[in-house]
Parts: sequence; structure tokens; C-alpha cells
Amino acid sequence: MFVIGFVSLLLIRMGVFQRGDTERARDYPLATQTWVDRETWMSISQHGQKIGYSHRQFSRSNEGFRVVEFVFMRINMMGMIQDIRYRTEGMFQQDLTLSSFNFDLESNLFQFKARGISDGKTLILMVGPPGSEQRVQ
Repeated sequence: MFVIGFVSLLLIRMGVFQRGDTERARDYPLATQTWVDRETWMSISQHGQKIGYSHRQFSRSNEGFRVVEFVFMRINMMGMIQDIRYRTEGMFQQDLTLSSFNFDLESNLFQFKARGISDGKTLILMVGPPGSEQRVQ
């Protein structure tokens, strides 16, 4: 349930479910001119102790932009140390609308994948554990 909620909030934040062409009507020349390829590493801490890291890459592509983030955390859940990894990759058009994304979540206990492709009006979503993904349109 957490993962489905996380993916849903991520998609809402990206504006995938917005209706109309209000976003397309905006002029993005300044935003797209200031984007340059960059890479960011961040430490993740809890109560002053390092529990993981995040690696994020922003880059231009022929179609628009590509954003990749990898996160690793080692956390104590109910007295057991668990490694959690997730990787998110998003492809965006020149006007920063979502084109496609891949999300992989993995821990010692489970795996979850979500993929999506958007044509601007419709999102085709594949979600679930590897091997038993379900298609949602």
C-alpha cells in the first residue's frame, strides 16, 4: 500500500492527472535554457547517523530531458535491519511534460515495479511485483 501511495503522489506531483492543455499553453523558454546536465549526491541521515545516500542525474536528451534517481537506505524496521533501494527514471518532453517513467523498489522482503508511458492525454501504467505486473489505463 505504501508503494502504491508513493507512486500515486509522485504522479500527482508530476501533473500526470491534470486535465486540459493549461501546462502546454505556458511558455518554457527560460526554464529549458537554464537546465544543464548535472549530478547530485546526497547523504541520508537519521538522528545524526548516516543511513543511506541518494544519487540524482539530470540530463538533456534529443526528445527533452532525463531524470534518474537512485536511493539506498539501511533502516531498522521492527528490530530488523533492512536494505531498501529504489530507482526512478523519468523522461520528459521539451516543455517538461512527462513522457515515460520507470520505478523499481527493492528490499530484503519484496520487490515492486511501476512503469508508465504518456502520450500527453493518456497514461498507460504497469504496476506490481516483477512477473505479475498489472496494466492500468
